[in-house]
Amino acid sequence: MDPTDLSASKAVSTLINPFTINLQLQVLIYQIRRAQNRESQKNFRARRAVRVHSLEAEVYRMQEVYQALEQASANKSQEIKMLNTYIEQLTTEIESSKSFLRLSDEEQAVLQSFECFNLNPDDMALPETSKHYSFGKFSLF
Repeated sequence: MDPTDLSASKAVSTLINPFTINLQLQVLIYQIRRAQNRESQKNFRARRAVRVHSLEAEVYRMQEVYQALEQASANKSQEIKMLNTYIEQLTTEIESSKSFLRLSDEEQAVLQSFECFNLNPDDMALPETSKHYSFGKFSLF
């Protein structure tokens, strides 16, 4: 190469121009960065799809649990209504029995006297007036 030949030196300087090398490097870095961003976005979408699917499954399971609890609650409410009706029937029956079996004042006083001793008059049966006596092995008529 002849040092006086300027066209050859221009060609060489054009190939080694720092501005074009820097620009090409920036373009290459930009392309690499875009590829990394695409890959990151793809991974993010995949993770998000898995998370959304798991949340949908959890919502479905919770809806089933809610429906089961709602049914159980309805059953218990129905049972409570039936028991309240039964209680009302028993209360009415007790009130009618009380009115039929009203104790006189004298009978209530006797009953109260037994209650203060924690005695139940039904437990205190009177002996029969038969002539049957027993003494150990022996019994008399």
